[in-house]
Amino acid sequence: MEESKKFLISLLVMVIVLLAINAVGVYFYSQYQGAKIVALQECRKSITMLQSKIGLLDSLRKTNFNSITINGNVKEISAGYITISSGTQNFKVAVATPSKVSFYSATGKISQAQLSDIKIGKKVSVNARLSADYQLVGFNIYIY
Repeated sequence: MEESKKFLISLLVMVIVLLAINAVGVYFYSQYQGAKIVALQECRKSITMLQSKIGLLDSLRKTNFNSITINGNVKEISAGYITISSGTQNFKVAVATPSKVSFYSATGKISQAQLSDIKIGKKVSVNARLSADYQLVGFNIYIY
């Protein structure tokens, strides 16, 4: 009888330990799932924001606007692109070939320039159009 009491007590202890381990596992799993739900909600917000911006770009592309002008300083130059910093926003502009590049001197004289004259930090003004794939394509570049 003593043996069966010890067996039942040890069995009861093991069941309690297993239930405790299970409860801890359920707690951590719920924490993990909660974090995944928050991340999923953030993704949904981002997708909604991007969809509205794509809609705006699409409506701009479908209108008959000729071009936009981007003024700022050259932040980056890469193959076929220049990035212009205009306050808090950066605009990556594909450079159309051929593009008209002009240099405005401090005296107001306008002279022909080359793409190679565009340097990081220089102030520029770029006339650009929105292409069918929603890229800004610069066709007139003015260096100051």
